[in-house]
Amino acid sequence: MITHNGKNKFLGRKNNLDKNLYLEAEYASIIVCLLEKPYCVKSITKLLFLSLGIKYAVLSKYKNRKMDFIEVFLTPLGIKLMAHPEDLEAILKVIALLERGKWISIEGDLINVERTLPKVKIKNKFLEKIKSYDVNPIEIVNNLEMKSFLEEVLQYV
Repeated sequence: MITHNGKNKFLGRKNNLDKNLYLEAEYASIIVCLLEKPYCVKSITKLLFLSLGIKYAVLSKYKNRKMDFIEVFLTPLGIKLMAHPEDLEAILKVIALLERGKWISIEGDLINVERTLPKVKIKNKFLEKIKSYDVNPIEIVNNLEMKSFLEEVLQYV
C-alpha cells in the first residue's frame, strides 16, 4: 500500500521495510551482546524481556533511583509491549535467524551457543554504560531463577 505523507512524497513498503530492518539490526546487536560474556543468557524468555528492556531503558532513571533495579527495568515493559508489538516480532526474527544459521540451538527455553558469535559494536547507550559498573544489573537479573524472573515480569507486564 502506498500512502501520501502530505509533503508530495509517497511512502510505501520500502520505508516500512527499512524500519523493520533497522529494528532487527538493533535487536541483533543487543541479543548477540546478551548471548556472550559476561551475560551468557541461556533462556529464550529472559533474552526476550532483557532485549526489550534494554532497548527502552533510560539511563537517567537509574542514577538516583528509589526503586530496585528490577522494578525500574521492568515497569515500562507492559506499555512498550502494547505500543510496539513489532519489537517482539523483530526479537523473534533475530533469534530464528541465529538458529537457522546454526549460531545457536534451542531446546525448550534453553539456548546453547553453538559457535562463536560475530563481533558486534555495542550501539545501545544503556548496555555501554552498565558495562563499566562494578555490579552489573543485567547480570543480576540474568542470575535470577526462572520462577523469580517470571514472577517479576508478570507483576509489571
